[in-house]
Amino acid sequence: MPFLLRAIRKNRWYLDERPDWLPPEEAHADTLADLNTAENALSVWHIDDDQANLRRVAAALAGTRQAISNLDYLLVDTRVIRDLGIEIEPNLGFSADPEANANWHRDLVKLSATQLAKLATVALKHGERARIPQKDVRTLLAEGRRAGQLPDLKPELVAELRPLLT
Repeated sequence: MPFLLRAIRKNRWYLDERPDWLPPEEAHADTLADLNTAENALSVWHIDDDQANLRRVAAALAGTRQAISNLDYLLVDTRVIRDLGIEIEPNLGFSADPEANANWHRDLVKLSATQLAKLATVALKHGERARIPQKDVRTLLAEGRRAGQLPDLKPELVAELRPLLT
């Protein structure tokens, strides 16, 4: 089954430092800051079963930033999302990679506050949190730019990548 990816801040999803007052089956309230919605929809990215498109999606997301930095993300099995009764719709994304925007961007739609809280809890329990270090993000961006996949890369990033592109 494919996955859905959401860029996060890893420190909001920490598991090792659970406060005593937080029940083990619940997520920290801070996780909701990474699940900000617009018009009751949450932007996510489809990742293939074999995760073959993960690097490209990561480069597309990193290409929207002002500077090259670590990229933290959360991967959740699509079945887990569907089991919550959440609808997944293809929708054009807004990253630095037009092809990724057209092929892999999704929205979780018609979300209620209750569904969003359940999503955070389920994602914490069943999701995979990972980090792509800054040096690897730099490599992904340079590879994507050379391959012509990132025509919409921010000028600041192009300048920072220039030594790798020549």
